[in-house]
Amino acid sequence: MIILILVILVLVFSGIAIFTPAGTGRNLGVIIVGLALIVLIGLTMSNDLSHVGMHQQASTTTVRLKSLTASSPATIAEQPLGNGTEKIVVYRSSNNAVKRTPVAHTTTTIDRGSRSQVTITTKKWRFNNALYPLAV
Repeated sequence: MIILILVILVLVFSGIAIFTPAGTGRNLGVIIVGLALIVLIGLTMSNDLSHVGMHQQASTTTVRLKSLTASSPATIAEQPLGNGTEKIVVYRSSNNAVKRTPVAHTTTTIDRGSRSQVTITTKKWRFNNALYPLAV
């Protein structure tokens, strides 16, 4: 709608500037329609920058991460990432590629923590339709 008004104002501005005879009426018309064009372009830019009439809606989901499992020691696999919608290529090398260094005495402790998970926050702009309840 605002673009249609902008096009109409440009046509009116051009019509006044081209077809109206020179004088105060022409100058006044060009100034008024020119100011209206400037205001309309400014309102369009402010609407784009500040999202007038819209609110941001955020939804948060928590998904457990999936671990990589390989059938052979050296594989290239396509593995789902996160909740399974994104794909990555994973290379797992064989155990022979790791250089092992013997140690005289080793103590190993394993601490089991919580399961790994990722929190995905999706933000969307929604239109505030304040006139909708009045129309229904």
